[in-house]
Amino acid sequence: MQDGNKVENNRLISNAIWVIYFVGFDDSDMEPFVGFERIETSSSDAHQRQQDAQLAALLRGGQVLAVVDEDDREKAQALAAAFEREILRTR
Repeated sequence: MQDGNKVENNRLISNAIWVIYFVGFDDSDMEPFVGFERIETSSSDAHQRQQDAQLAALLRGGQVLAVVDEDDREKAQALAAAFEREILRTR
């Protein structure tokens, strides 16, 4: 294992996931937003990965909208933009 990645069947498997989250408060001057961030997880267990995503969103003051199990920034960014359009009605 090197840099949080492992090799399996000659394929590099990342322990990174992307978490898409929403931050918004009713009584706040802060503008609501949809964010996405790559986080390292220490497990390949789906439940533990979901817990890691929940914790990451909570630490940023947000709520998880989705988890991208692949280490794919473009996919995470597209999903975050779709959530942003739906939730914030921005076009």
